[in-house]
Amino acid sequence: MSNLVVITDLKLCKDDIYKRVFKFLNCGANVVLRAKELSENEYFKFANEVFKTCASFKEQIFIHKYADIAINLNSKNIWLPLNDLFIFKDKLSSFDKIVSSAHSVDEVKKAINLGANILSLSHIYKTNCKKDLVPKGLELIKNVKEFFNGEIYALGGINSLNFKECLNAGASKICTMSAAMKCKNETEFIKSFC
Repeated sequence: MSNLVVITDLKLCKDDIYKRVFKFLNCGANVVLRAKELSENEYFKFANEVFKTCASFKEQIFIHKYADIAINLNSKNIWLPLNDLFIFKDKLSSFDKIVSSAHSVDEVKKAINLGANILSLSHIYKTNCKKDLVPKGLELIKNVKEFFNGEIYALGGINSLNFKECLNAGASKICTMSAAMKCKNETEFIKSFC
């Protein structure tokens, strides 16, 4: 199993997203099905198709944002922004892995209180997605590690040159989106994070 979590971005992926997701899963990565530009109905069709084409990798797939869709697809993994974690707090018992995105120690504490058992901390390094925001740095991971024993997924500006710093600071896995969606070879991309 890889320590990599690939986050989908349909706009950045210029080839077949289903084949790309399959290849990443086949290499041992986890995949978050993020597709903010889709309506809930469109997202269901997208996620359902991924679950059909990647049925043997179901345990590695996270549904993003839509708890009801995850329950409908019998997914045990959900990835929720903090606001959505609050909205779906009564449905969280359906899931084994509950990831919430957090950007500060205060947000982390709220996420844990609402039921998150895995945290996605961001953004660690400077990234084009958030050009105007100051990165949180490795200190955020270290600070959260002092009181949280669960898994931490580091996100934001992480690449094959700096990912080990995140793991050494206490992250369990590292997340990537843009580079993963644009890479030419998924197998080689995964190997660059070993």
